Amino acid sequence: MMKINSSKGQGIAMSLFLFMIFVFIIVLVSVIYVYIGNTVETRLKSMDIKVTNGNWTEIVDIGIGGVNNAYATLNWLTTFIILGYALAILIGAFFSKEHPIVFFVYLFISIIAIIVSVPIANGYYNLYLNTELNPTFLGFNSSSYILFHLPVFITVLGLLGATIMSIRLIRGRNEQ
Repeated sequence: MMKINSSKGQGIAMSLFLFMIFVFIIVLVSVIYVYIGNTVETRLKSMDIKVTNGNWTEIVDIGIGGVNNAYATLNWLTTFIILGYALAILIGAFFSKEHPIVFFVYLFISIIAIIVSVPIANGYYNLYLNTELNPTFLGFNSSSYILFHLPVFITVLGLLGATIMSIRLIRGRNEQ
């Protein structure tokens, strides 16, 4: 019996599902971190606290303001992580040396992944429309674009992976 997740292929057939889950979680967690940081900073600045050694807003800017400056990198960092993961899937497809039947299993699982990506994209869109989180989501332009068009990205990634795998399989047969 052939295993889909063998030591050679490193689970290439399931990588699209992992990609969808990873993209959704990393963007959502990043948005929540930025939202919490901005909310905490705003609420701390609005408090009327008498500090004996300095200005309260200055202390808040040094403390949580520095954290929010670091969180500002999450806007573009999530996009690079997502694109890096997609590139890793394609590299994994290139280096897989599976039995030719795995190509058809990969195509079948890719079709299922495309179907599953539609509710994930719709769920992200519903979260995006949340009035409380929407200003934070607006900062994540490119990763939101990827999640809005997740079925298209999964289709392209699946077809590219299948093409790379089939070329590799054909080339491997000709070299033997």
